[in-house]
Amino acid sequence: MRPQRNEPTRALLEAIAGALQGSLQSWRATVSEPARGGEVKGFDLEVTTAAGATVKHTVFVETDPEPGEREGVFRVTDPSTGQTVAVWLYPKDPALPALEATVFRSAAQRLLARIGIDVDQPHLKVVSYRPGRRAVIRVDAAPTPVFLKVVRPGRAEPLVARHQAFKDAGVLVPRVLGWSDDGLLALAALPGVEAQSICGELPDTFIAQVSALVQRIATVPSQERARRSLVERVDWYVDHVSQALPEYASHIEALGVRIDRLLARGRSAPVPEVTIHADLHVGQIFVDPADPGAITGVLDIDTAGSGDPADDAAALFAHLLVLGRHLDHSDRAPAAARVRELAVAWRGTWARPADPGFPDRVVAVTATHLLGHAIRQADTAGTTDLFLAAHGLVSEHEQSPAVHA
Repeated sequence: MRPQRNEPTRALLEAIAGALQGSLQSWRATVSEPARGGEVKGFDLEVTTAAGATVKHTVFVETDPEPGEREGVFRVTDPSTGQTVAVWLYPKDPALPALEATVFRSAAQRLLARIGIDVDQPHLKVVSYRPGRRAVIRVDAAPTPVFLKVVRPGRAEPLVARHQAFKDAGVLVPRVLGWSDDGLLALAALPGVEAQSICGELPDTFIAQVSALVQRIATVPSQERARRSLVERVDWYVDHVSQALPEYASHIEALGVRIDRLLARGRSAPVPEVTIHADLHVGQIFVDPADPGAITGVLDIDTAGSGDPADDAAALFAHLLVLGRHLDHSDRAPAAARVRELAVAWRGTWARPADPGFPDRVVAVTATHLLGHAIRQADTAGTTDLFLAAHGLVSEHEQSPAVHA
């Protein structure tokens, strides 16, 4: 059996509310990601104070916290399990000390001025946030937007160097406007639009251009490892989808075993490693809206490094599969059909005479991505749909002639 992990319970959230000098009124789970030997979970809480006021908090719970004291972090014992967890309040992320200064207008204005960028009355929008890892904040100010990327202290300077290395290799990435040691980069906007935003208009040549982009990224010198592949944590995803869909638990468990088997077969010969993006999808790739087949740049290279090219192939493929389903549910059937055509075309690029295990690895990683998307769905139907998509993909691949050759 794969190990089960303790879930934060209402009793734990009530204990957290008590530590915040209030009582829990309502809560909503927002995020769950693997971290260290456990996970980090996010919750939106409504807490009633002793004075009767209702206060909203966004809290994050680490089930396997780092040892020692950290500023802004307190520990709570779950009354129902006896497990001690670490808790902190957004935006006081202990791993991202620059975050708090970037999400409030006056602080962001001072911070930008410190690195030589003067803006007047900026409008801020949090574009993305992964607790303990990174955040991106869009600053709308004349004449063009600026994007603040928050990373862990000590990561900004290597990331600046990585942007330069990509640029030197001919890969278009955002221009670095400034940076600071505490984990902040200011980036210029890329020209064009996200490929995802006009996915129904992407021509057949887009896939060829993505292949060329991946090949060019492979030429970037890299001294660091890429982000750890999702498939290395397939057990975690299997556990969490099983908890969300207990009626399918045995089938999900069996799927995890099949993913492990595919991965082992795909790695039975040495895996040729190159520089990869490690989070490649059509939300990261920008194109010219007047010529959607022309790529104008790629975002978020902070996870890039030396790794298995099957990870990039899988990330893009999984995202296309999920995007197609989302478009179907949004009554955008023509765009959904186009995205599925692109997925088929992308799958047609997987043949690697010098790396026969490549398709096995891509399918194993893709199925893991689909399980990851499954646990982020708002309802059971969405979770079930994506589990079945992962199951169907693995089954189809196992039955293909190439696998039995």
